[in-house]
Amino acid sequence: MRRIQQSMPVTPLRAPQVPTPVGILVSGTDVWVALSGTTEIGESGTSSCSVITVSVSGTPHLLAMAGSNQLAYTDHSSTGCVYTYNTVTANLAKQWCQTGSDPDDIAVDPTNTNVVWVGLYGANSILKVNLGTSTSSYSLPNSCTEPEGLRVDSNGNVWVASQGCDKIFKYVPSTSTWSSCSISTMPWYIALDNSNSQVWVAAHNTGSSGNVFDIAMSSCNSSTTGLPSGDSSPVGIDLYGHKIYVTFQGTNTVDVYSWATFGWLCGPDSYTSGVPFGISHDSSGNYWTALNGLSEIAEGFC
Repeated sequence: MRRIQQSMPVTPLRAPQVPTPVGILVSGTDVWVALSGTTEIGESGTSSCSVITVSVSGTPHLLAMAGSNQLAYTDHSSTGCVYTYNTVTANLAKQWCQTGSDPDDIAVDPTNTNVVWVGLYGANSILKVNLGTSTSSYSLPNSCTEPEGLRVDSNGNVWVASQGCDKIFKYVPSTSTWSSCSISTMPWYIALDNSNSQVWVAAHNTGSSGNVFDIAMSSCNSSTTGLPSGDSSPVGIDLYGHKIYVTFQGTNTVDVYSWATFGWLCGPDSYTSGVPFGISHDSSGNYWTALNGLSEIAEGFC
């Protein structure tokens, strides 16, 4: 795997080649990468170019860091499982499996870090996993389908992007109630700005350019950022301060939007032959992205 530190021009930093990275997560000074099509997870550091791989179970897809050093990940294969890997003891645990469920996005509940929520793309439902104890699932309302992006807000409410219904759902576990906001373009992944009560949505919309949406949590009022010239098909999205980091699958680029100035900043950062997918940020505000198809991860800043 190659790590690139980028602020144009690109300065390549070489490390061992490993298969296609998809999900990426920065936790402290560690960078964790899900290696699609393998039974491995990659580990690097925010200040190191070395990459090591760890053998696990299933086909790692997307990642979340739960309590007690538990790296939780989805197995996006036909088996359909959720696993945890203890980053200190290297203990691997199977938390849940259901054939055909296609677990996709995964997020930790900030009100209880021993709970993770998972979007079950193939089962049209979301899954609550109490690590090591129990699981429960909840079907999307109104026969909606294909939950893709998923995040949990500071009150423990679960926000879900339904790709099949062009809606952003909110599920309140304390009352077992659902509400929704409609958008005009197919949503993929989401990020939450709890301090400003906003949901940011990367709307991919296969066949057209897509868009990035900003939705008010309380009212469903939404606006779009518009896309930078030449960028298309947003997929991954992450938030740090007033910056929104977005990966664009259609143009192999990463760009940064500021909700403080309502404009796109610094980019786009282009990656030849590599498709940026997952994106995460470190404590300095640098972004890290997994370059699907290129066996690379990249670090950039704006």
